[in-house]
Amino acid sequence: MAISDRRFDYAFDDARTRIMGETCEAGRVRLHGVGYPDGVKGVIADRIIATAGRSPKTDPERLASAVVASPGIKL
Repeated sequence: MAISDRRFDYAFDDARTRIMGETCEAGRVRLHGVGYPDGVKGVIADRIIATAGRSPKTDPERLASAVVASPGIKL
């Protein structure tokens, strides 16, 4: 079952959705588990969706690195 998000105009199959979940976890680890507010977590999730939608990368660690390295996220 594909998941579609109209904000980003991407559709994800089960495998890509699993990769995005793993990317969220890898990103959380990279951010040292700091208790960011929900708004910041939402921005990170949006960046994961956008990055996964336009990137051929399928490695959650590499996707998380790209998201955490994006502008505006301070460690």
